[in-house]
Amino acid sequence: MIGNPGSDIYHTVNYSLMKPKVILFNACTVNGLIARKDGSEDFLSDVHWKVFVRLAERSGCFIVGRNTFDLYKDDEDYSLDRIRAEKIVVSHRGIAPAQGWYRARSVKHALDLVSKWKKKEVVLSGGSLLNTAFVKAGAVDEMVVNIDPTVIGKGMPLIDPVSAQLNLKLLGTKKLGDDIVQLRYKVI
Repeated sequence: MIGNPGSDIYHTVNYSLMKPKVILFNACTVNGLIARKDGSEDFLSDVHWKVFVRLAERSGCFIVGRNTFDLYKDDEDYSLDRIRAEKIVVSHRGIAPAQGWYRARSVKHALDLVSKWKKKEVVLSGGSLLNTAFVKAGAVDEMVVNIDPTVIGKGMPLIDPVSAQLNLKLLGTKKLGDDIVQLRYKVI
């Protein structure tokens, strides 16, 4: 777990005056799940990985949570380490991230790092807890959601449906490959 409701990762902060634009990127099933309960994403197409890498490298910076970091740190096919961008893992626990990574303790700390590096935007690709923390903090400016033509019974939602709400304006749609649809939204 990245945090609990009492930790500083969940404190509400208004980031509307901050310089970097936060783009929440995730691939999900048709029924809105980003991973199985165990965190595995074996049902998702490789197309999503390629789109994420391009977006992260264009932005020059990306943020993941500890669970995503742990899941992919030793993965040969989907190594986050090979992405040419600044890398932040958000965890309130004292983990020692790998070479080339920065650890942030909260949403605010992560965005302070991005601002310090003078990045204009950052890609957030966390799990439900981290995505929800950024949403509750008012820090998400855009969402890019790739819909995989898959339905799984149980798993992790993109954002905790009980504790967060976003109003969105559709900026565009794109077909990726034969069956994947990308939706791009502005948070209003």
